[in-house]
Formats: sequence, C-alpha cells, structure tokens
Amino acid sequence: MIELMKEIFYKLKSFQGGSYSTLSSIHIQSFIDELRKNCLSDSTIKRIFNVVHASLNHAVQIEVIKKNPTNHIEKPKVSFKENVIWNLNEVSLFLKTSQNSPYYIVFLLALTTGMRQGEILGLRWKDIDFENECLYVRKTLTHDGKGFKDGLKSKAGYRSIGLDTHTLNALESKRNKNKVKKLENGSLYVDCDLVICTTKGAPINPRNLLRAFHNIISKTSLTKIRFHDLRHTHASLMQQGENIKLISERLGHEASNRLAKQFFKQ
Repeated sequence: MIELMKEIFYKLKSFQGGSYSTLSSIHIQSFIDELRKNCLSDSTIKRIFNVVHASLNHAVQIEVIKKNPTNHIEKPKVSFKENVIWNLNEVSLFLKTSQNSPYYIVFLLALTTGMRQGEILGLRWKDIDFENECLYVRKTLTHDGKGFKDGLKSKAGYRSIGLDTHTLNALESKRNKNKVKKLENGSLYVDCDLVICTTKGAPINPRNLLRAFHNIISKTSLTKIRFHDLRHTHASLMQQGENIKLISERLGHEASNRLAKQFFKQ
C-alpha cells in the first residue's frame, strides 16, 4: 500500500511541477482524466481518488497545504455495468486480429480457460503440465505488476484447468520464443520462469496489456469489452455445451449457485 501511495503521488506531482502546495482542482481533474485514459476501472480510480483525498486532508491538518483541492472535484463513481460478452464468431475475429500481438497467449488463455488477468500473468512454466494437458493456478501477479500473491488453494489443492490442443501448442510456441529471448539477452535476462514476461524475463506491466487489448479491439468492429469480460465470455461459451459444475470449477468459484444466478437468469 505504501508503494502504491508513493507511485500515486509521484505521478500526481508531475501534473503541477513538483510542489504539493500549488496543487489545484485542475491538476487533480487532469490526473483523474489520465487514469481513465490508461483504461483503469471505475472502482480502481475511485480507490485512488479516496487515497489522494484522505492524504491531502491530512496535509491540510498539519498545515502543509492550506486547502484540499479534491473538495472541488466530483468524486468518481462506480457505474453498474452489465457483463458484455462475445459470441464464438466475435472470439474468432479477436483472436485472428491479435495473433501477431506479443500478448496473444494471454488473450487465448483468458478465453479458453476463464483465468483472471493476474492469474495468467502469474503463470510459470512449472505450473503447466504438458504431459497431462493441464495447468495449476498457484500465483497471481498484483495489479501494479510489482509482486506476486499465492493463488487460492482449496482442500483439494491448487485449482487445475484442462488445456485444449490449440492452447497447448500456442504455449509450446511461446516457450520457444522465451528461450530465444533468453539467449539473445544473455546475462541481462532475469529468468523468473514466467510464461508472460518482458523480453528480458521480468513481469509485464498490466497496464501495457490493457492498452494493447483495447487497441486491438479498436481495429475491429467488435463491441468494446473489459479484459475481465473475456472470463465471462469463456463461461458463456462453456455454458452452451458443458454443465454448470465444470464452468464453476474452471472459473474458480467456490459455489456453483452464484455462477448459476449470473448466467441462467430467467
């Protein structure tokens, strides 16, 4: 949390030249607008605003600044959004359009496994069992891309997800590409065993992934969706040919009835 606050205020400071005492409502609004351009969700922007607001209130109390500029800004709201999903034809178009993207394997995993963004970005080669055609969700990359959390573990162990032949082949291709990058970068390559990584082996910045995701959609006639909606799209497609228990297990929900309520509304 401390590192997140440092990052927030470092970026905020850049909007007005380096002194918090000269922060104005215009600077705060510009900062909020920039967050939206970076494709952050409404809830994330609201949390950031709350951190800034509380911190500047404290700055007023200890007389570092005279007034809190966030008091004159409309507080970001979290709007309710229905899950937007793609049909099979739309999924095919998106995957075809994104096949040359360095993030193609991320999109493919999201659509064929229903994994969350952080789960995919935290995936390591040791988590993939090519022989038994499955993977294990053991690590999750944090939202800021600077650390990992342990995956959810039930009594049965870490969640396992079966992989289809196409996804397995794509993963094998990705592994070979990573090996080439490792050889090219030599000692500069930091081997974290990550499936999804930079050209030098480090975790990727999730924001770069989201920018690429939205840029690809903008080049097509596809309905704009959030990255998380790929997960809902997977569930919807599974629903058409599989039972609710299998869908629930793939998505990592503890209770099948919650998912049933979401996808089988009368």
